[in-house]
Amino acid sequence: MNILPFVFAVLLILSYGGAASFQSRIASRRNQKAHLGLRKTELSFLRQSEQEHYNELPGTPVKIQKEKKAPIARESKPKESQINPLCARINLFPLVDQGRDEHPNLYETAAKLLRTFYQSTVFGNEKGVEYRLLDAIVAAGKRTLREENSLPIETLDLKNPDLQSIYYTMLKGTKKCILGKKGHPPLIDYLRIERKATPVCLFDSHPYMLTVFFGAKTAPILHQTLQDGQKQTIDIDTIIQLTNDPQLASVDPEVWKLINFNRPTHGSVSRRTLLAEDAETGISLRKEIQLKPK
Repeated sequence: MNILPFVFAVLLILSYGGAASFQSRIASRRNQKAHLGLRKTELSFLRQSEQEHYNELPGTPVKIQKEKKAPIARESKPKESQINPLCARINLFPLVDQGRDEHPNLYETAAKLLRTFYQSTVFGNEKGVEYRLLDAIVAAGKRTLREENSLPIETLDLKNPDLQSIYYTMLKGTKKCILGKKGHPPLIDYLRIERKATPVCLFDSHPYMLTVFFGAKTAPILHQTLQDGQKQTIDIDTIIQLTNDPQLASVDPEVWKLINFNRPTHGSVSRRTLLAEDAETGISLRKEIQLKPK
């Protein structure tokens, strides 16, 4: 009797069993890492939320003087800006409600945002994509928005598979972004649809949002000026003087009506969007919290 087939069958069974066991261990390890990464991001959310609520408490912070130690030489890394908050996003509701003919400056500004953010990395050499996308977004908003006060733009169905694929790419953004050079920002942080009249908060705007209105050279200068906390309000003439950008004087004055030039209070409740990421697993999450004003 030839026992070789029996031996091969046993070895084959053992091989399949070993492979299945190995794959199961790998899957278990991945699930464990994902779970730990999720817990780390949630802990980061908790710390950020506690810090934000602490900063909203009344009173003057007391600084404890500590003995200065010799600084340790470390490689300097550029400070990453926070995401663009809800109050500093362009509101498309007037276009959804009344159309582009009634709000041509809002339409062109929104199209400029799409072109500035995504022409080089998403649209490529194809021209006019920003207008087709914007028209599809507005049309989807008309179909979807009923009695709700706000409409999440990530839920819109553009009724066009090609545009929908591009739209999802824009919504997600890239992990690393240098505007106009590498990657692109997530569209979800720069547009919104909300019934309430909401001009863009200049003082809270991310530099990328400022780029849409003021250009790539002027935006970082203006952002730094606004962040020093000295000014409570500003006007376009002052911005032109501070940034030495005479081209802003030729912009249609109606465009500036899309912006709130006063340092905002955001009514009775202030909303902040927190972003947390676990470097080891690459898991990133965002969460919106509500704060009472000072």
